[in-house]
Amino acid sequence: MIRATGRLMHLVLVSVTMVACQQDPVPAGDHTLTLLYLPECPNAAMMRMNANSALASLHGEHLQLVNVDLNTLPGNDRRLGWGSPTLLLGDSDLFDTEPVPGAGISCRQWDPVPSSSDIARKIKARETAP
Repeated sequence: MIRATGRLMHLVLVSVTMVACQQDPVPAGDHTLTLLYLPECPNAAMMRMNANSALASLHGEHLQLVNVDLNTLPGNDRRLGWGSPTLLLGDSDLFDTEPVPGAGISCRQWDPVPSSSDIARKIKARETAP
């Protein structure tokens, strides 16, 4: 009985470790605002701050911000086709840019970076679109 319990505990510990080491899946659907970023890109921090402010201004909305470092994605992930920073609402770019397949990881140039009110306005427009 002790051996079986030991094996079972080992199996449980291995399973828990494997789950804990995996990147959390990004929730799908229109209730997720995903920030695709690279830490070294100059506009990433400002976009994160503006996105958080936009979500705070939309009190009644049930949106969450998920941060995804592009360096952590597998090479065949579609999200690598967008530069950093990019905001996705569900599975599409909040600012209507299509991904470029095979483009590689890059910094996205914003001039200026969308403000929190720009982001909030885009979210509201998407939610009221047919």
